[in-house]
Amino acid sequence: PALLAQLGQVPVKTTLLHGTHDWICPAANVHLLQRFLPEAELRWVPGGTHTPSDPLILAALTETMARLSAAT
Repeated sequence: PALLAQLGQVPVKTTLLHGTHDWICPAANVHLLQRFLPEAELRWVPGGTHTPSDPLILAALTETMARLSAAT
C-alpha cells in the first residue's frame, strides 16, 4: 500500500511499542510496520495490552518519550 511505502520517508527517530497481550492489533501488524521502518526500534511490552490506560503501556510510553526527548 502507498501509505506504508511512505513510512520510509519519516525523518524522525521512531520507536514501535507493542504489548505482548494486545488483543486488538496482532503482532504481525508491528512486524509489517517494521518492514517499512527498518531503522525503527521495536520494543515489546511484556504483559502490555493495547491501550495507554494500561499501566504497563503507559510506563513504556512515558519512558520512551523521556528517552527520545533527552536525545534531542
